Amino acid sequence: MKKLRENSQLIFGVIGAFLFGLLVLILITSEYDRRNMSFYLNRNIEIQWRIAQIKERLIHVLYSNIGMSFDERFEREAQFFIASIRQMNSLGYLSDYFEPADIKHLQEIERSAEIWVNPGKTRATSERVYSEIEKTLKYLNRLSSISVENRQEIQIEANTRANYKIKVGVFVVTIILLYVFYILIYQRYVLVLNHNKRIRDFVSLFVHMTRTRIAGLRLFFDGQPSSAGCVQDDALNTIGELEKINAALLKMTSYQPEYSTGLLMDVLESIPKRDVIIKTETNITHFYVNVDVLKAVILEVVQNALDATRDEVSPEIIVIVGRAYRRFYIGRYMVPIVVKDNGMGMDDDIKSKAVLPFFSIKGGSHTGLGLSGSIGMMSAIGGRLSIESERGIGTQVTLNVPVSLKGHSQID
Repeated sequence: MKKLRENSQLIFGVIGAFLFGLLVLILITSEYDRRNMSFYLNRNIEIQWRIAQIKERLIHVLYSNIGMSFDERFEREAQFFIASIRQMNSLGYLSDYFEPADIKHLQEIERSAEIWVNPGKTRATSERVYSEIEKTLKYLNRLSSISVENRQEIQIEANTRANYKIKVGVFVVTIILLYVFYILIYQRYVLVLNHNKRIRDFVSLFVHMTRTRIAGLRLFFDGQPSSAGCVQDDALNTIGELEKINAALLKMTSYQPEYSTGLLMDVLESIPKRDVIIKTETNITHFYVNVDVLKAVILEVVQNALDATRDEVSPEIIVIVGRAYRRFYIGRYMVPIVVKDNGMGMDDDIKSKAVLPFFSIKGGSHTGLGLSGSIGMMSAIGGRLSIESERGIGTQVTLNVPVSLKGHSQID
């Protein structure tokens, strides 16, 4: 079992590392895609800007030669136009955005533009120049449209990749959260198993101690004459109670949760009525509990109260059954049972030791579960036991007992 838990922890660690690595990979690739798309988008913007610049230069060329004089102004604007075309053609990444035919056409425009600035232009050649300029403008408008479409495609692809990475990232984060939640539940399960194992180990030891006491009592009283009377009867009754406790403990140590189920009112009926007042704040006629465990625990607590008030002038022991409740409005119903006495009480030192296994201030007369055993048995059935005590005032023990409602849908 230990090896299995160690292997499980190793598997959990590997899965956790894989999920974390996957999340880191998604973040890294997302950043890479963002930078890559930004790089391509910036290049496309530069191409758009250069096309707009070439168109502007070409328009200047057109308006500089309205009189068809082909003067210095025309030549200067034509040179600016040629320089802009040359810079455009020198971009090494044009092939990433345009077809080879478009790139070849740009190079032809550059070569034909160099002819425009030759001296000795005639009217016939000027008409050809205007025709070339008109064709070039139309072609530049086409390239501008292509670059705009490229920009839109880049943005769409960038958004698509980003959305995909976001969805994958959200999925991985969700898996990680579920995985962490599962680990927490698993660790809680392991803690509960370890806690139950400690309880069973303690109960097993307690069983051996109780058996030894029973055997010792039987050996002693079997050798006594029957004339011992009420003393022997009390001893035999004690043996009977110890055997009942031992039977309940055996069920716990073998981890058999199928305790006999019975009515809570039957458990309260088993409490000795001498010097004990029982009060109920709710209808308990349909409350079912684990009779074996609760009877052993409540009798132990009441017996402790009787022992604590033995020397009191006006001993008072009150058992109060409170109203049933649910924790967080879900789960099983719980009923608080409070046992109060006006005995000598306990100081902080004794109260801290009272919950330790086998601690007792009764000496050899102690034959019950003890508070430690009672706490363990209550925990085993899903209940709780808490103690409040003050020296010279008294003690209050609260049992939060899980109950079931057979044939009833709600608490009255």
